[in-house]
Amino acid sequence: MSPTARTVIALLKMIPMNCLFHTFANLVALLYCHWCYHCYMQLQRLSHEVKTCLRETFLYPKQIELLQLRRRAIDQIEDLQRNFSFISFLVCIVNFTMCFSSLGSYLWLSENSYPFVTIDAFYTTFNCLMSLSAIFVVAGQVPIEMENFTNEFLKKFEHRFFLEPSQDNTRVLEWLLKKPDLVLSGCKVISYRRSSVLTAVGTILTYGLLVVNMETRNTKCDKC
Repeated sequence: MSPTARTVIALLKMIPMNCLFHTFANLVALLYCHWCYHCYMQLQRLSHEVKTCLRETFLYPKQIELLQLRRRAIDQIEDLQRNFSFISFLVCIVNFTMCFSSLGSYLWLSENSYPFVTIDAFYTTFNCLMSLSAIFVVAGQVPIEMENFTNEFLKKFEHRFFLEPSQDNTRVLEWLLKKPDLVLSGCKVISYRRSSVLTAVGTILTYGLLVVNMETRNTKCDKC
């Protein structure tokens, strides 16, 4: 079989797999990031409302109203975690695995002079890394914004408490500090934090370079 025929056959095998995999994984990641961003924007609006609220109007009814809105946002985040925990974990694992698979394909097929191997490996790796990064960055914004809301609420609460201490203020403080852990995760195995993006990319690069180094050593041994 001629090199051109082998190239065409290999290309035809790769196109369906890449289209189906990337389309499905990217759609799931996009949907997950959309709902994470929706929850993040809700918390951001609450933080802004607390920050711009006047001390004179930051009374017990207003505090209860803000905490009720926070409770609704927390309920949505918990529903998101419940419904997307497994599927987001699956997408992350598959994307992570595809990066190594793409690297392996490049190492095995590059010697056969397939012209599209390098392009396919770069495209697959870039696509998977972008999908992973989007999940970690967008989902990682939710706990950060919840922390911002708590900090802004406490600042406003302190000013109000100094002006007019009461038992109602003490109750509000207890409710505020009883906040759940809102770190989104995949099956409680992978925690989606922005700092984890560098960890994932570093792991892929480390093992990728290790495989390349092993392949280079084997090639040198064969020549010897």
